[in-house]
Amino acid sequence: MSADSYQIVQLLDERIQRMDELAVSLSLAAAAITACDIDGLEERVREQEKLCIAIRDLDARLESLQARRGSTQCDETLRIGMVRLREVQQRVKSLNSVHAALLRRSRRTVRALSRAYQSVSVEIYSNPARQTSQVEGRV
Repeated sequence: MSADSYQIVQLLDERIQRMDELAVSLSLAAAAITACDIDGLEERVREQEKLCIAIRDLDARLESLQARRGSTQCDETLRIGMVRLREVQQRVKSLNSVHAALLRRSRRTVRALSRAYQSVSVEIYSNPARQTSQVEGRV
């Protein structure tokens, strides 16, 4: 295996590892959403942002190496790495779709609860400042 091929395999392995971490983070974010754990969700979002930046950097390095290599030859190790990468990308894509659906449903739930709260608060609760001024006016 050439030195460039070895570096490409190393970068692919690192990318696969980051994608696995992203998959775990998406799963934990989904759990945080269902548990209404806003702090946990925000932590996962920050983690996902960092992982996406790392993956983007790895992609740039991979593209640079592949361009420099310029050859279409494919070592068996590299082929296996690409298969693993496609598998983990598919898993992350699926988890990302689930995560997006959870966020959409959560947004609808929050809107519905907000509307319900607003309608109840207008009917039941009044402004304490107005009550004080009405009481002072009677005295």
